[in-house]
Amino acid sequence: MFALLYKGVVRRFMNGKKLEELSEKQLLMEIYKISRRTRRYMVFQTVLSVIKLLFIVVPIIFALIFIPPLIREFVPKLQNTMKSFQPPTLP
Repeated sequence: MFALLYKGVVRRFMNGKKLEELSEKQLLMEIYKISRRTRRYMVFQTVLSVIKLLFIVVPIIFALIFIPPLIREFVPKLQNTMKSFQPPTLP
């Protein structure tokens, strides 16, 4: 597996230098660059996941806090309105 990774690093990032021309230190530096980029990508995805979760959870929390008092104010007004629209009773 190391040989495959080694060849992939050489082909992709060493711009045509021969495999034999690379020292172990150069190879390790190239692998480090690749892993650093991958790590950044993973951190970025984690941050985006947290932001998406907040976009869902925060409105639900605000709704649970602010809607019950509004409903308590609205129900008596609705009941008064509904009383005025009751059909007349037949004799």
